[in-house]
Amino acid sequence: MKYLKLYDGQIKDLAEWYVRAHTDKREVDLTKLRKFQGHLGFTAGIVMTNILQPAWKLEADSLICQCAGPDGKPTTEDHGGVAIPSEKIPRHVRAAEEFFVLPYLAFIQNVLGRIRTIAWGIIWLFLSATFAVSSYPFDPLPVLGAIFLSVFIVVGGLMCVVYSQMSRDATLSHLTDTRPGELGWDFWVRILTFGFGPLIGLLTTLFPSITDFVFSWLQPNMQSLK
Repeated sequence: MKYLKLYDGQIKDLAEWYVRAHTDKREVDLTKLRKFQGHLGFTAGIVMTNILQPAWKLEADSLICQCAGPDGKPTTEDHGGVAIPSEKIPRHVRAAEEFFVLPYLAFIQNVLGRIRTIAWGIIWLFLSATFAVSSYPFDPLPVLGAIFLSVFIVVGGLMCVVYSQMSRDATLSHLTDTRPGELGWDFWVRILTFGFGPLIGLLTTLFPSITDFVFSWLQPNMQSLK
């Protein structure tokens, strides 16, 4: 009971600090936040030791590991595609798993968001560079076109490898609600979305006539706007 009262008091202090930090941008003291995070870590350790470890030792199913066949050898079928009903797990164990895993889930989603932001940044930088080269007579244009082609192949290949590995990962597939070990439609749609714009920019650099055609089509529209 004393532990619960201490926990409630720290939640109240954290809420008051958050309100002050939101209204007053000069609020930079993170002492209460660090104290609450330490308390959460201590609580997570207790939950892991007293609830999760004893419950996990009794489990025979896994969402990411392959099951053993009748001969004792791992089967070739990916067990990650088999749904394990949550009704088999006691409610207090499910609540403990959510409490323990949610911080890691938030961290993984944050990293995935940063990777997506970096990918879009690379795409916009590539588009800006290719359109700048195609709209101004830089010299030597064939050399610049070869450089952009090499960058497109190398960076595009790396992005395909990274996203394919992420899509095949069993843990990330369960987080994104896709089938583990397979490259579904969401993967190909993402690759096509990322590659369409840079491909157009690369073509305008390699074939300047495309740029002339685009500008000749846009010029009457721009004059009508004036």
